[in-house]
Amino acid sequence: MSNDWYYATGGVQQGPIGIDELKARHAAGQIPANALIWREGMDNWIPWNQVPELAPTPEIVTGGDPGSPAPPLILLVIRSTPHLRLAHTQEPWVERADIQ
Repeated sequence: MSNDWYYATGGVQQGPIGIDELKARHAAGQIPANALIWREGMDNWIPWNQVPELAPTPEIVTGGDPGSPAPPLILLVIRSTPHLRLAHTQEPWVERADIQ
């Protein structure tokens, strides 16, 4: 199976490109989430968010002092949305643009 990927936005097909470049262009906002994606071995063009190889991988980071009465901070980072991070503290879920 080939590692050549193609994408289509606005009716214009682009590619072939490797998966790393495809992900980098998406992260840079050059490929929108509604872009159609195809590579050899796929039956049809499908939306970005339905391609298993392109699904975001959550990264969970925990912290806190075990002796502290406060629950530890849990941070969920979704790599496909660099402009938005979610943080859970003792408050309800809060959108945070400044967490890195």
